[in-house]
Amino acid sequence: MLQNYKPENKELADLAKKYKEPLRQVEKLMIPGFSNEDFYLMFKTCYAQFWKDLENVYHHCKNSDRIWVEKGKDPVYNCPEPQEFLERLSRMYIERTRERLEQGGEYLSDDDRKGIIAELSLAGKSEIERKKSKRKQDIYEYLASDVFVSHNLDDDDAFLSQLSQILKGDGLTVYMHNRSSLYSLRKNAIPKNYKKIISRVRACRSFLFIPRQDDPSNGVAYWLLGVCTAIHKPIVILSKDSTDKQPFLALYNWAHIENGCLVVKDKDGCKPFKGFLDDFISSQNRFKKQLQQKHNAVRIR
Repeated sequence: MLQNYKPENKELADLAKKYKEPLRQVEKLMIPGFSNEDFYLMFKTCYAQFWKDLENVYHHCKNSDRIWVEKGKDPVYNCPEPQEFLERLSRMYIERTRERLEQGGEYLSDDDRKGIIAELSLAGKSEIERKKSKRKQDIYEYLASDVFVSHNLDDDDAFLSQLSQILKGDGLTVYMHNRSSLYSLRKNAIPKNYKKIISRVRACRSFLFIPRQDDPSNGVAYWLLGVCTAIHKPIVILSKDSTDKQPFLALYNWAHIENGCLVVKDKDGCKPFKGFLDDFISSQNRFKKQLQQKHNAVRIR
């Protein structure tokens, strides 16, 4: 039977109780073949504040013991170093998790793990650090995403999974955005919420919009489409069976899935989505460079 480590002094015993739930959460994030070091690193990543608390307790106990020894008395705490303490606490969780995975137990996908790690990392920080990180996360959370996909409330999982696999197969990172959160903005129309979704869209390289005429989130969704137009974000409308026939959508480039590939039709003909995106951004960069050169020329005059 697996035995959990029980510290001798009260300070460490109280700290060990607080560690139980975090260690259980780290357990869930492990994948087959993980090492002990992977487990320790995951804990320090997700629960940075807990790790700082442990270091503070260690230094307090160490200094207290030093004072007792200087007075000719025996040390009171005999506190192990933070890494050793974490290893002792984690031993039962590591052995239990490794045994479960070796027996074919379930584990989280990479996408799910990334989401949980981000949430735990934020929750494990001090209040001041949490506010700073939250503000930064609101702006840069989806910085690595190449495509922001705005889809309908009831799009089937098979279709979205196919679309995601196609885009990822082209080496693109994808953020799937269910417009249910946009629909909720109508009920909770706070400027902060609108700023948050705008920050997320701005951080992505392109905007892939799946229209539908009877979608109740259309009002806010079209507002978001307008935002992307205003900031010159590459926009593609994905044609899916009976799409929304709003006339203004003809202003944008349309795409469809053909032979397992997302194809975009623009002024030059049809091309893969990645090729379209690369060409659009290259053209945009050339325009910015020319504009800067003209601006510099005017300043010299």
